[in-house]
Amino acid sequence: MGNKEITKTILEQLDALLEPEGFKKKGLTFFQDHGDVVHLIGMQKSLGSTDREIKVTTNLGVWIRALAPIRAGKPDPPRLSDAHWRQRIGTLLPERTDKWWSADSPANAKTVSISIVEALSKYGLPALHNLGTTDALIQLWHTGACPGLTAFQRDKYLQQLRNVKAQV
Repeated sequence: MGNKEITKTILEQLDALLEPEGFKKKGLTFFQDHGDVVHLIGMQKSLGSTDREIKVTTNLGVWIRALAPIRAGKPDPPRLSDAHWRQRIGTLLPERTDKWWSADSPANAKTVSISIVEALSKYGLPALHNLGTTDALIQLWHTGACPGLTAFQRDKYLQQLRNVKAQV
């Protein structure tokens, strides 16, 4: 089993978890639209992956529609790299450390899939559910927390959102 087959096995298990939750898949990323925010879950392969073994983690994000740059008259599509809240799954686990899984066989791919699905079910999806609206992110940012952002970015986004609300 090579890299592509291992990747496919893991993505199939993620899809089995996320599709019933309302996520749609595009490439290695799953999207769930909540109107003003979009939840994202993406599988990231390590640069250390080879043709026979992959090392993967999952990244989670919340993208705010009102903060999307406008190009050619429409907002940029949601991407994990542009999410306004970003976390790797490992930082949500009890150990709070970066977590990567390795798979080099069908059995490993299945075991890795089960472990990732369990981590997302217990920690990832609940974290996203707590951030289901722009207001939930604003409340988080007012605590001083800004996962995946710098304090400067957080403050800039808060100001942009105040400006948007003032225009409404």
